[in-house]
Amino acid sequence: MLERVPATPPRPDRSWGLINRTVIAEDGPNVRCAAPHPVLQLLSKQDLFAFDCDYWRMIDGAYRGDVRVVACITSGGASDDGFDRLRVRPLSSGRRVYKGSLGDPETFIYMSEPCEAENKSVRSAEQEVYEAKCGAELPRSHLKAPTQPASKAWHVDALEFFPKLSAWVDANG
Repeated sequence: MLERVPATPPRPDRSWGLINRTVIAEDGPNVRCAAPHPVLQLLSKQDLFAFDCDYWRMIDGAYRGDVRVVACITSGGASDDGFDRLRVRPLSSGRRVYKGSLGDPETFIYMSEPCEAENKSVRSAEQEVYEAKCGAELPRSHLKAPTQPASKAWHVDALEFFPKLSAWVDANG
C-alpha cells in the first residue's frame, strides 16, 4: 500500500542540478546521459521524494498541445505512452535542452530517440533507488496528472504553424 504523503515545495534548481550531473555528452539537442542511479543514491528518503515531485512537475510542464502535435506527427500518431516518452526525453537531457524544447517544440524532431532501456532507466530510477533504500514503494499519492494541455489545443493538420516540422514531414514522409 502506498503511503499518503503531501507534495513537497518545488526545488527545481536542486533537481536540475541532479539531472544535469548525469549528462555525459552533448551534440546540439542530442544529449547522452548516464543512468541517474549513482546520483540519486546519495539522497535521503525525503530528498528522493522531493526530487520525484519536481521531476513530475517538470514532465507535466511539457503537457502542451503544441508538443502533442509534434509527438503525433513525428511518430505517426502518439499514444499516451508515446507522448509521455517524448516529454521525458528533453527533461532527462538536462535543463538547457528541456527549456529549449519547450521554447521551440519543433526541436523534438532533431533529438535522437533513446533506447528503451535508457528511457526506462531514466523514468524509473527514483523509484528503484527509493525501494532499495527504504524497502517500500515511493509514495505517489501526490501525483495528479493534467487532464488537458496547458496551452491551446492544436490539431495535427496545423503544419503551417510548424515550418521545420513541415519540412521534416516532406523529407521523411
